[in-house]
Amino acid sequence: MYKKFLLFTITLMLSGCSMDTLMALTEVNKTKVVKKSTYVKHYKAYFTRNNLLPVENKKTYLYFYNKKEKDLSLLMHRSDRYILHSLYHPEKSAFTLGSHSYTKLKTIEERLLSLGYRRISLNKIGATSKASETTYKEIKTLLVEVKDYSQLQKVYKRAISNYDTRKVRKIKTILPKVLISHYYKTYLKKAKKQKQIDSIKYIGDKLRLDTSSLPARSISSNEKPPVKKKKKKKKVKAVEKKHEEKNLEVEIIKVDRVIKKKAPAPKPYTYYLNSASSGELKNYLNQSESKRLTAGERNMLKAKLVKFKDDKILKNGSLEDIISAYKTNNDPRFKNKIIILMKEAQEKE
Repeated sequence: MYKKFLLFTITLMLSGCSMDTLMALTEVNKTKVVKKSTYVKHYKAYFTRNNLLPVENKKTYLYFYNKKEKDLSLLMHRSDRYILHSLYHPEKSAFTLGSHSYTKLKTIEERLLSLGYRRISLNKIGATSKASETTYKEIKTLLVEVKDYSQLQKVYKRAISNYDTRKVRKIKTILPKVLISHYYKTYLKKAKKQKQIDSIKYIGDKLRLDTSSLPARSISSNEKPPVKKKKKKKKVKAVEKKHEEKNLEVEIIKVDRVIKKKAPAPKPYTYYLNSASSGELKNYLNQSESKRLTAGERNMLKAKLVKFKDDKILKNGSLEDIISAYKTNNDPRFKNKIIILMKEAQEKE
């Protein structure tokens, strides 16, 4: 076995593979825990793209979930077999399901069902994902990242259904809207009492959800509408003076409205997070308005500003600039760019 491995290693090295590539072969097709906190768990995995076949239509993978084991897994199809990779349990070995070219996905699903795995929509289990084709240490891979917000989702659902803000007031972690908006709208419509309205509005503002459909406050049975007092008759001069003051007040209101119309409305946080340019974002962070942000929101904007800077260096920077930046950020994109620039420099020589 050792001789075969040694022969395989030498063959790869002779064919031009670097040591980084050889080491990468032991790192791909495995899940890594990137970050783990009270409310969020971030998982990342690089899967090799060779011999990768569509599982269904043009999809190269499907998500399955085992509720009992709380295990989110990824089903992939390679050559003559289906493979189930666990994402929530990185220590778990991949499960191989033998198949033939004529094996149907339905057969595989039935077998997975007998093992407790069902096809799942990530929103239902409080998770989000993104995937992209990339190169990892010279190996063509499919990068899959999953973030588990299930614990945070439970806390917010409990707060929403009970119209109780106490458990969420100190939470700074941002819950993606897609994981809570539908649930929130259900209880938003049910809010009738003023206490419920106040609570659901607070939670909605914290989640950056639309609260415009909240019912207007109605007068309770214990409250009496204000009674209009009868105005006493005044002398003609006093009436004329009051009339002049009222006209002046109307003119002031009109001028104020014109000024407000001309003044641009402040842009929301989501604009600076998703659409603002580097200059706009930098100016915003230096303004007093940005001091209203939470620590988490400010950190996300700062991270985006760093990304702008990195992207600019990656696109226009010299080899020395990119090497210097890579020492700080360890971004694989910088490493690939360095290799490309070094190869180009060697070719020019």
